[in-house]
Amino acid sequence: MWEEQIRLMTIAPLNWGRIELSQWFESTDHQARQAILLRRDQYVLAYPEYCRGNKTLAEEAIESVVQFYLQDGVSRISSNTKDVLKINGELVPVRFMEMSIREALRKFYEDNPTVNIGKSTFYSLRPRQVKITCPHDTCMCQVHENMNLLLQVGGFSNGKVNKNAKVFSFTAGI
Repeated sequence: MWEEQIRLMTIAPLNWGRIELSQWFESTDHQARQAILLRRDQYVLAYPEYCRGNKTLAEEAIESVVQFYLQDGVSRISSNTKDVLKINGELVPVRFMEMSIREALRKFYEDNPTVNIGKSTFYSLRPRQVKITCPHDTCMCQVHENMNLLLQVGGFSNGKVNKNAKVFSFTAGI
């Protein structure tokens, strides 16, 4: 009703101001002002833009944010094979963020400059399997990760020595 009244008010003569419009159509000054602006910016009988609430985000933008979260540089798959979630009947491995949300948002802006998205929407589009905090029993620094790999190759895993493993000599460069 309100939009249709503003739309009809754009038919009025060009020399009418908001006072004449509001008196003739028995409307408020705000509606008359909106009709004058609508006629000036668009044309006669134009539809006013719906301004309540937020505009919906494009499906491509949502998909690009979800795929961004699942990239290897942004999040990593958990090293624990039992860390899985059941999402829509499928077992999906848990991923942990390698950076903060703010850093990820900055990187997303660099990779996708045409997508206009805010921080709260970016945060809310994070998939369920992507966790923000890494568990305390896992260290992600390069030194410890390399040391764990060397110990696994050398046969020293879980505090036990594997007698069938080949012995390698390695030196740590400091």
